[in-house]
Amino acid sequence: MLKYLAVICLVFFSCHLVAAKLQVTPNNERGIKVANGQTAGEHEFPFIVSIQKQLSSGAFEHLCTGSILSSTFVLTAAHCLDSSTTLVVVYGTYDNTCSDNCKYIKVKNQIAHPSYQKGTERNDIAVFELESALPIDDSTVSTVSIDANSIAIHDEESDSSRLVLISGWGALNSNLDYPKKLQKASVPIVKMSYCNNLNLGGVDIEQICAGAGNGRDACSGDSGGPLFRKISSSSKYTQFGVVSTGYETCGATVSRGLYSNTTFYLSFIQTYVPGVSVNQDSDTVNPGDIGTGNTGTGSQIVYTSLSFIVLLFIISLIF
Repeated sequence: MLKYLAVICLVFFSCHLVAAKLQVTPNNERGIKVANGQTAGEHEFPFIVSIQKQLSSGAFEHLCTGSILSSTFVLTAAHCLDSSTTLVVVYGTYDNTCSDNCKYIKVKNQIAHPSYQKGTERNDIAVFELESALPIDDSTVSTVSIDANSIAIHDEESDSSRLVLISGWGALNSNLDYPKKLQKASVPIVKMSYCNNLNLGGVDIEQICAGAGNGRDACSGDSGGPLFRKISSSSKYTQFGVVSTGYETCGATVSRGLYSNTTFYLSFIQTYVPGVSVNQDSDTVNPGDIGTGNTGTGSQIVYTSLSFIVLLFIISLIF
């Protein structure tokens, strides 16, 4: 009997060990959208752009999300770099499906942080220089500020005072069907231990961990997009982070994400964009609860179910 019980325990532990070793996955390889978010309003976030790559057919498709720092520079993630094809920035719209009325500018230079580490996604931040100037009008096209101070961290997940916004054109499902319109959701800033309990290898100060584990998450296609809030004293927004990486199955109930801390990387940004706006105003607007919850459809549930099934099967053989 003890031998059989040992086998049961070993199988159960092995299944959960597989679940625990889910790899860190850059968001442009993860499976679904700004999970459980909602469609943003037209020109609600005029500083957010769609970075698109040219296909062999000549058409363009969404690659990553970015934010406008100045008329000629866009902020995004380093893992969004692609020197194998032409990249363009689609601006002034929340519908990124390019047609005759799409406005876009080619990317001239792709500049990753010099210490970017592919795989671990350390220093996952980049600036893209454009071939010509964006028509900044502060209505349909505007810049975002970089916050001078890192946003405070939650002591408790239930504390809603540190909610921030995420937004992008992430894929809708594992078939990589992308939404036409910009998505948005609110997530809390939490202690790095919450991300590292998922084996994400996050580093304090350099990165920010965000997510309540309720299914809201930044996912495939949201890479490079902003973690941000509205400035209380103006109609503009301030950015705290860049969507980088996270749990392999984004949108799972345990899922959280890592964001490159833009305050930490401010000197890197200013090296290439010396005129970038820096927000010194600590008074920002709590976006409130945006998006829906999730009862859990990620890989955690898949592996838990597998463990339970195997356990029942072995018990049935014994008895």
